[in-house]
Amino acid sequence: MTDFLIAFVAFILMVSTIVSIHEFGHYLAARSFGLIATHFSVGFGPALLSWKDKRGTEWRIAPFLIGGYVKFAGDDEGVEVKPGQKRLNDLPRWPRAAVVAAGPGINFVLAGLLLAGIAYFYGYPAGQPVVESVMPDSPAAEAGLREGDVITRFNNNEIITAYDVRQRIMIAPGETVVIDVDRYGSDYSLTATLNAVSHDDGFGNVSRIGELGVTLPRAFERSPSVGAALTKGVSEGLFVTYSQFMALKQIVTGQRPVVELSGPVRIAKMSGHTISMGFMPFLYMMAILSIGVGIINLLPIPALDGGHLATYAIEGITGRELNAQLAKALTGVGIVVIILFGVLGLSLDYIALS
Repeated sequence: MTDFLIAFVAFILMVSTIVSIHEFGHYLAARSFGLIATHFSVGFGPALLSWKDKRGTEWRIAPFLIGGYVKFAGDDEGVEVKPGQKRLNDLPRWPRAAVVAAGPGINFVLAGLLLAGIAYFYGYPAGQPVVESVMPDSPAAEAGLREGDVITRFNNNEIITAYDVRQRIMIAPGETVVIDVDRYGSDYSLTATLNAVSHDDGFGNVSRIGELGVTLPRAFERSPSVGAALTKGVSEGLFVTYSQFMALKQIVTGQRPVVELSGPVRIAKMSGHTISMGFMPFLYMMAILSIGVGIINLLPIPALDGGHLATYAIEGITGRELNAQLAKALTGVGIVVIILFGVLGLSLDYIALS
């Protein structure tokens, strides 16, 4: 029971923070264009605590802390727009797009800052990308990798640390890759087909990861300055974003089973585990989830930010506003799709955990 409560509280804390910051991105962008929000709520349901600022925005804290929302004049059907209130649709198309994109955008910024903080206060695995040993009959052995080889590029991506190599291997199960090495001053380009092995994290998540069959140095390194930490945070954030896109692509193309998609139950379970491990692992998972929220919201599904951006793009190309009835119908379809995704996530959690 205690483990369940820890997981539940950790999940709520993580999700409500990420979603509230997402909505705050919309709020800040809207304000920069002179659009004042009517409501900003942390959580859903009746307000437990509320206050109104000098601009007229009502700030709320509600009991169901699984997300939040920001509202502008005209968002609620049947609610009259007061004189002097500006609606989102009153803005030109590109400022509207900027307001919509600011939500996912701030999710990526949040992730970068969290990852930078981890780099500065805690550090990341590092070590030189030198092959310490090669497993017999492994993809590395078949490719001709030798002890002492320094890996300089992996699939044409520059390699700085052993951690870079491990990341690149992990996201390419079963793929044929090109590995460039420096062998005592001479450059070689080798080709290897990685093994695909199942990795069980103990929380119902079984995923396929790549395996090369080499031993690399293990070291841990903190960023020596704020600037270096921010650089590391950006690079780590970009790689996590790339990894999540690659995983989605591999699921769509059948390279990975769909059960690798985690729903709310498994995410809650992992949240409880990471917070029990310490503050930094919890922040790292929050960064990964924030990137995931950003990516999902950019999908071109009506009712999501990506759907609105796709609509603006179509309107810009055609030079015509989308018919109001059609837009409403598409939003309804989008909501159904989102609900179906939620049901799918819960179903996959049940399958994985059982």
